[in-house]
Amino acid sequence: MPRDHGFTLIELLVVMAIVALLAGIGLLGIPAMLRSSEAEAVKTVVTQIAAALEAYSSNPKNGDFPPTALSNDAMPGFGVSRNDKNTGIESVMLCLHRPNMTTSFDIEDVPWPDAMDNLDQDRTRVTLTDFGRDNRNLYELLDWWGTPFAYFHHRDYDSAAVKNMGRINGLDGIVKAKPWKSPKGFWYRRNGFQLISAGPDGVFNTGDDITNFER
Repeated sequence: MPRDHGFTLIELLVVMAIVALLAGIGLLGIPAMLRSSEAEAVKTVVTQIAAALEAYSSNPKNGDFPPTALSNDAMPGFGVSRNDKNTGIESVMLCLHRPNMTTSFDIEDVPWPDAMDNLDQDRTRVTLTDFGRDNRNLYELLDWWGTPFAYFHHRDYDSAAVKNMGRINGLDGIVKAKPWKSPKGFWYRRNGFQLISAGPDGVFNTGDDITNFER
């Protein structure tokens, strides 16, 4: 007699096992794909900010990259209502968003929510940015994982650690960043600046850091 069309119980179990295996492989791969896409998004933003800072320095009105730390001498009205945390990226955000400043970096283009915050409640005495009328907050730019970026002007590479210029509000308290050196002991971007995301682990100067230079 001809065999009836259809699956036997064993065949069904085999098919179900294969489907379950493929589904498991897919689920395991999804987190890795998400991490990769998040890192690529941060790399894109780092590239955008780096380009904006290059343009900032080439403007004769500025003549240099933003300083690692701001002072009242450099920014009259900056005042003293601040601490020594997140200084580098606060300087970048302030310098790129001065009133009437032309910049290619727009915070609205950052592809993750809550990218700008004032985690340490720093304020200036007068309004120095175009973030809003009477808005005197010194904002930080946060990476995808909620850690403020670190920024160092090249003239501060040697003294950054001594002067605590890399103190960052991390998810679990204060974390510290320092400029990167090459394996041969040379500073990366030794005539420019270093812009650093701590990456998914929230710890600076580890292998998953995302930077404006190749390591």
